[in-house]
Amino acid sequence: MCLRFWKLRAGGANKKRKIYYCRTMNSNVEVIGGAMKRFKGFNPVLFAAAVIFLCVTVYSLVSNVTVYVRQRNWPVATATVIDVAENGKEYNITYQYEARGNVYTGKLHRVRLRYGFGETLAVRYDPDAPEKSVRQGAMTRRSILTQAGLSVVFCLVGYCLIRRALPQKEPEESAPERPAPKTPARKSRPAEGTISAAEVRQAEDRIFREVCQLVRDVQEKHPSVGYAVRLERSAPLEAAGYAPARYEAWLIVSLARNRTILESGPDTGEWPDARDRITRIRGGKLTVSDGYGQLSRELEAITADYEAGPDAYAENKAASDEMRREACRVEWIG
Repeated sequence: MCLRFWKLRAGGANKKRKIYYCRTMNSNVEVIGGAMKRFKGFNPVLFAAAVIFLCVTVYSLVSNVTVYVRQRNWPVATATVIDVAENGKEYNITYQYEARGNVYTGKLHRVRLRYGFGETLAVRYDPDAPEKSVRQGAMTRRSILTQAGLSVVFCLVGYCLIRRALPQKEPEESAPERPAPKTPARKSRPAEGTISAAEVRQAEDRIFREVCQLVRDVQEKHPSVGYAVRLERSAPLEAAGYAPARYEAWLIVSLARNRTILESGPDTGEWPDARDRITRIRGGKLTVSDGYGQLSRELEAITADYEAGPDAYAENKAASDEMRREACRVEWIG
């Protein structure tokens, strides 16, 4: 609580001037030189929550790293699937493996990849307790590094929460300033570059035709597979004038059936494709990529995956139409 009042005090030439006084009854307020500064009190709930958050983050990272280091040296055994139970879009797998002359049973819970009865998979088992096993590759160095990066972010969040929980000084009080009048913001237009739009279009048309021919050659070898070749741009490209100063275009080859881009399964939200960036404008320079090396390798991979199980792919007409509208050019092959 702060009591404010004014006193009139005699000045030079019999003048009067105002002196500002402040009497405070709040221990978290300090008055220095007539200016009042406030201190935010300690927040024990926020402090405790931040400390617990930091401890859980560090413990989770340390325990996972310890498990990864210990399991990395476990021996490998070949397991056989003996039972598959559906759990929504995931599966619970039961398998058997042999270790040190004995047969043991293990389970995998909530696995997205479906294993068939009798299929084999590689597992690692604890040499000191062979009944404990994990699927080989369940925890990789990449996943550990990813978790380490997330842990750093979480630790920074915890540090910020601890700082907010500690007592802090508020800035000195001052007279409120009159807000400046707001001016309506102007809508910015994409900056034009110095590269001719016709030159970019010519390069993209040539590459589009070459990629379509490449896909036709692949489709002749795999007549049961259909494809959709799409051209997508980061910004509109006019027929005349200059291209945007920052611009890129992509060629995307997707699996298709009945003129519909295929989804990897019902409601999976995944559309397998092969893609490559073909044009890019940065710093007034046009870069044209027509090697197609990455696109060819990805195309072979999705083709082989489709031929291994074509019935698993779903025709999501609504999503396919949405992707077609986002593209500026589409070619159906097969």
